[in-house]
Amino acid sequence: MRKSTSKRGNGGGGKTKKKKSSNSPSRSSSAKKLDKDLKFHSLSILVLIVAAILALGSRHGGDGMHDITEHVDDEGSKVQRFLTWIIDNGGTISPQVTLNVFPEYGGYGLMSLSRAPLDNSFNKSTLSLQEEEKDNQLDSDAKSFAIIQHLDEMFTIPPTIITSVESVLVKYSSVIPDIRQRLERSVRPNFPSTLEQQDVIIALSLMAECALGQQSNFKPYLEVLPMDVVSRLDTFDEDELVELQDEYLSSLARESKRKMKVAWEGSGGGGYGLKELAKLMANHAASSFVEKIHLKQTCLTYDSFHKYTSIVSSRAMVLHGTKYLTPLADMLNYAPQQQSSKKKNDDPCQIKSLSSFSSFSPPPVQSFTLYHERNNGSSNAVGSITVRSDRDVFKGGEQIFEDYGNVDNSLFLEAHGFVPYENPSHCAVITPEPSMLPNMMQGDDFEKKESVMRYLNILPPSTTTDGTSQQHDIPIICVKPDGSISEELAASYLIISNIWNQKHGGNKEQQQKRCLDAVKRNDKQLATIQCLRHDGWRGALHDTVQQSACHTLKMATTSLEFDLKLVDILHGKEKQKSTENMEEHGEAIVTESNVKRLNTTRGMIALRFRIAEKKILAHLCEGTTMADDLCSANEMKTDRDIVDNKANRYNDEDNHDHEHRGSEAIDDSREIALEEFRAYIRSMNLPVNKVEPKYIGNGLRLGVVATENMTKDNIYLSIPDSRTINVDTIFRLVSETNEDSMNSTHLKALLEKYRLSGGGKNDGGFQIMLLYLLHERFVAKEKSQWWPYLKIIPTVEEVKNKSPLFFDEEKIDYLEGSAVKMRLVQYRETAQNRFAHFSTDYDTLLALGSEIALDWDKFLWAYSILDSRSIWWDGKRNLVPLLDLVNCMEVYEEDEDNKLVPNVIHSTTVDKNGENAVTKISHTVKVGDQVFENYGQPNHIYFLYHGFLLERNTHDCALWDDIRIKQDDAAAAFNERQSTMQRLGQNGFSSFEPSFCIKDILSLHRVADFLRIKNSISNEDKLEGLGSDVNDYIRDMLQKTLYRYDQIISVRGERSEKERHEGNEMTYAEQTMLKLLHNERAHFQRALDELNQECYISED
Repeated sequence: MRKSTSKRGNGGGGKTKKKKSSNSPSRSSSAKKLDKDLKFHSLSILVLIVAAILALGSRHGGDGMHDITEHVDDEGSKVQRFLTWIIDNGGTISPQVTLNVFPEYGGYGLMSLSRAPLDNSFNKSTLSLQEEEKDNQLDSDAKSFAIIQHLDEMFTIPPTIITSVESVLVKYSSVIPDIRQRLERSVRPNFPSTLEQQDVIIALSLMAECALGQQSNFKPYLEVLPMDVVSRLDTFDEDELVELQDEYLSSLARESKRKMKVAWEGSGGGGYGLKELAKLMANHAASSFVEKIHLKQTCLTYDSFHKYTSIVSSRAMVLHGTKYLTPLADMLNYAPQQQSSKKKNDDPCQIKSLSSFSSFSPPPVQSFTLYHERNNGSSNAVGSITVRSDRDVFKGGEQIFEDYGNVDNSLFLEAHGFVPYENPSHCAVITPEPSMLPNMMQGDDFEKKESVMRYLNILPPSTTTDGTSQQHDIPIICVKPDGSISEELAASYLIISNIWNQKHGGNKEQQQKRCLDAVKRNDKQLATIQCLRHDGWRGALHDTVQQSACHTLKMATTSLEFDLKLVDILHGKEKQKSTENMEEHGEAIVTESNVKRLNTTRGMIALRFRIAEKKILAHLCEGTTMADDLCSANEMKTDRDIVDNKANRYNDEDNHDHEHRGSEAIDDSREIALEEFRAYIRSMNLPVNKVEPKYIGNGLRLGVVATENMTKDNIYLSIPDSRTINVDTIFRLVSETNEDSMNSTHLKALLEKYRLSGGGKNDGGFQIMLLYLLHERFVAKEKSQWWPYLKIIPTVEEVKNKSPLFFDEEKIDYLEGSAVKMRLVQYRETAQNRFAHFSTDYDTLLALGSEIALDWDKFLWAYSILDSRSIWWDGKRNLVPLLDLVNCMEVYEEDEDNKLVPNVIHSTTVDKNGENAVTKISHTVKVGDQVFENYGQPNHIYFLYHGFLLERNTHDCALWDDIRIKQDDAAAAFNERQSTMQRLGQNGFSSFEPSFCIKDILSLHRVADFLRIKNSISNEDKLEGLGSDVNDYIRDMLQKTLYRYDQIISVRGERSEKERHEGNEMTYAEQTMLKLLHNERAHFQRALDELNQECYISED
C-alpha cells in the first residue's frame, strides 16, 4: 500500500447523503441555560441553515415548500440540539463557528459566521446585503477582515463526550470485568493494525449508545452522524472495484470485508464474536437506568457494526497514535492547506525535477497536532481537545476546511470514503516496463540484479530465518505530482534495474561490473556509490520513471481522455454520442453501461481516483510534472466544489511584498552597518578591548584585527557576562522589559515555562537561545538591543550558501562513502526533530508568530548560528559580540627549541570576580594584523558546523565508522552479550558502534582494543593496542577503505572533468567536500604505511 499517515477521518461523512425526516423534535430544555450570545448564535445558525436547505431544495428540484420547511426545521433542530449538548457538557465554541449543511460535501460541515451582528429578521434582501458585505470585505485589505485567523481557537470539546479506547474501557470495566480480555481475543486476531483495533472498539461503544435510543446521552451527536455506511473501500461491490482499475486496492477491499465479517461472527478457537460483545455492552449500558430500556435491535446488527466502524475510521482524529472520536471536530471537511508563508522558491507551481527523493527535504512546516491539542489541564479540562484553524477564513457563510496531513488518495479511499478533488500528497503507482521485470530477464542477469538488491536491503533476504525461500517482490513505486518518488527503496529498485536494462541507454556492462565488484568486496558504502549513486544516476532514474509512466498509461484499461469524457457526460457537459459515430472518428467510446456503473456515489469516487492517477502519469510521460494542474482548477470540479481562493490571493500578494522588503535583508551598506557595530562595541566601555572588527575578504567575510601590538597570552578582550547572549542574560532582559506588545507577553510566558521546567540546563541553553535569537532577529528587529550585532552576522541567504545543514541531496552525494555523510545525516535529522517539536508548540507560535516559527530556513539559520558561533564557559553557551568574529586558523611560531608549533587552543574564562569573560591572544600580532583562534577540532567538525576546512590542521583525522559489533558476530550472541558489555566497559567503550578518528598508527591502538572484543579474541594477558592477533584484520580493513576512497575520488574527478568540459565549475561546497575526501584518504594511507613499517611478533 502507498504509505501515508492519516491524522483524522473525513469530517462530513464522506459522500454519504443525509436522509430527510418529517419529524421535528422540540428544542432541548437545556438550551434555556445558554446566555444571550449563544441564543443570538443559534438564531444565526438557523438563518444560514434555512438558506442552505432552500438552496438544496432548489438545486434538486424539491417536492414543494411544505417538504422543504419540514426538512429545514428538522436539520435546524438537530444542529441546535447538537451544539447545545456540547456547551451543556462544558465545551466552548467560537461565535465565528457553527455547523451547517453542505450538500456538495454530502452532509454537514463547519461554517464561519460574520463578526458583525446579523439582523434577527430573515428575508432575501438580508442575504443579499450579507453577500455584498462579504464581497466588499474581500476588496479591502483581506488580512484585517479575516473572520477566523490562522491558529484561532475554534472550539474545545470536553473529555466527557470524547470517545477513545481508554474511555470505553473505563466505562465498561466495572460492569464487564474481563472486557479488556474479551476485546483482545475478539479484535486483535482479525485487525492487526492498532488503528483498526481502535476503530472497532469505539464503534462497539457507538452501537451501544445507538441501541439506547432516546435515553443515550450521545443522542444529539448520533443524530448528526451519517445515516448510512460511509462509502469507504470495503463498501465497493465487484463492479465498482473494477472501475478503480487498481488490483491492489481491490484485493485490500475484499480482505477488509472478509475480516469484518469474520470478526463479527467470531472465528472460533476460544475467541468471542463481536456480535455477542456488542449485545453484552448494550445490555450493560441499559442496566444503568432505573426504568427498563428496550434496546433498538437494528443498532446491533452487522450492518450497524459496519456503519459505525466506517464512521469512526473516517472521523476519529489521531493524536500520538491514539484515536479520539471528537464531536464537532469530526465535521471539518478536507481541503489542502494553502501555505501562505511559503517563499517564492517554495511555490508549488514551480516545476521540480522529476524522480527526486531525499531524506534531506525540509519537514512539513505544519503539523496536525499544532491544530488539535489534547489539554493537560493548565487552561482547559484534562483530556479536553482544542481545535484551531489551520488557515485564514475571510467570509461569513464560508465553509471552514482543514488539511488532514500527508495522506495519499488510496488511504482517503480506504479509511475515509472519499477522494479529494485536489491532493498534493497523492502519488500514482507506476509499473516498470517488462524488460525491467525479473521474469523478463535472462537467468544470470536476474540473479546478479537480485543479489545486488538483497545486499543493499532493497529486497528482503532470499530466505527467512527458518530457511523458507522468499519470492522476489517488486516494491510499490509511487510517484508524487511534483515528480518525486515517495519511497527511497522504490527509487533504488528503479536505479539498479536500469543498470541491467539493455533496452534503454546502450551498453552498461562497465557500470554493472563496478556495482558487482563493490558487492563482491562486501563494502556497502562502495556498493551504494557504484550501484545507486554512479555518474548519471539521476538522468537514468528520470528516464526510467518516464518510460514506466508511459508503459503504465498504455496498459491501463481506459485512457485519460476516455475518463474525462465520462466526467463531462456524467456532469451533463457533453451528450453521449452514438458508438458508430465515435468509432468512425477514432474517439473514446463511452457506452451506456459505462455511464450506468459510474453514475453512483462510489462509481464517481472510483472515477475520480483513477483520473488523479492518470493525470500524474500523463505529465510524467510527457516529461513534466503536475505543477500546472495543482495550480489550476481540476476538470471534475463544479462551481460549488471550488473553494473560494480570493483570500489566498491576498495572502500571496502580502507575502510577495514581504519578500520584496526582505525580512533578512540589511538596507544599510556593509560599511555603515560595520561602523554602527563599532560604535555599539565602544558604547559598552569594555574593561579590555584591543581589537576591532573589519571586513577581511577572500571568503572570510568579517574578521578581527589588533589595535595595538600584542604578544602571546596578552588579554585582548574582556567582556561582561551581561553583554553576551546566554540563558541568564535572556531571562533577565525579558523579565525587565516594559513592552506591552503581545509578542513580548507571550515570549515572557514561554520563557517562564522553560525556566520552571529546568529548560536550558542540559543543552547549554540551546533551545532557549534559539527561540530568543529568532525573536530578536525577525520579530523585534530594530527594537532589539542586539540589533547592531544581529545586522553584521551572516544573513539567512549567506548561511544557506555555506552551511551543510542546507545542502541538498545532490551536494551531499559528494560525501558518499565517507563517514562524514552519515554524521551530516544525523545532524540534519536532529535539526528536523527539534523543528518538529518547535513548530508544533502553540506557545512558541504565539511568541514568534507563525510566519517565523514555521519557517524552516529561518529555523536552520538560527540553528547554524548557534552551532557555529557559540563560545562556551561555565557549562553554558554564549553568543559574544566581537569575539565570535575572530576567524579560525593555526598560526605557527617557534617555541623554546626553535621548532614551529601551532598556537594553543582557544579558551575563554571568567575572571576572579565572576563578572567578565576574558580571552588571551594565542600568537604575536602587530597593529592591523588579523587575530586568529585555534578551535582545536578536526576538519570534519569544521565542515559540519562551520562549512570550511583548514589547510594546516594538526588536529585533523579521518572518521572511521566501519567497525562495529554486528548481529552475526560471536560477541553479539545471546550467551556472550553480558561478557561483551563488561569487556566494552572495561576498555572505555559505551557502544557496539564506536567511532574512531584515524590519522596515524597511534590512532589504531583503540581500534585494536575494540576488535579483540568484536571478534571474541581471548585477552588473558591483557594486551593493549596493536598486536599480531589483530594487525592483519586492521590492515585488510584499511586497504578496503583506501580502495573505496580511490573509487569515490575517481568518480568525483570524472564528474568534475565532465562538468568542466560543459562549462560548469565546481561550487565552493563541492570543492570543500572533495578536499575533505582527499584529506581523509591521506590519513588512512599514512596509518596503513606506518602499520606496515612496524614489526609485531608473537610473545615468544
